[in-house]
Amino acid sequence: MTLEIETPASIFDMADMSGAATQINWAIAKQMWAHGESYVLRQSGEAIGLFGLYPNDGWAEAWFCVRPKCSEHMLFIVRNIRLTLDAAPYPSIVTFCATDAGKRIARLSGFRFVEQWNNTELWTRDDQSIRREERCR
Repeated sequence: MTLEIETPASIFDMADMSGAATQINWAIAKQMWAHGESYVLRQSGEAIGLFGLYPNDGWAEAWFCVRPKCSEHMLFIVRNIRLTLDAAPYPSIVTFCATDAGKRIARLSGFRFVEQWNNTELWTRDDQSIRREERCR
């Protein structure tokens, strides 16, 4: 059982894992793939997690889609998400969570709940710039 992270994720990974069952969802997935960073987690060659950052005027939206097999590798996933987000150049990073798995990943990755928003929850990591300044001292 080998775990590998590839970047960028392929457009096929995006189609397979992003829930792009409608035209609008597919359009959003293509936009995020074309203009942001994307990562796919593979277990023995099979895509089990899809993650990314979508820049938006000085801040970014983090997103993730996971399959149940990811639960076995949560420590590995969260460590890599934290490393990626800590190195990101955005002073504020948000994510919208609609599932319990998404909320768990957000919490473990250093996001904090802000509010309910359109049948999802808004979470943020807006203290990024403070931690980055502390690291540079």
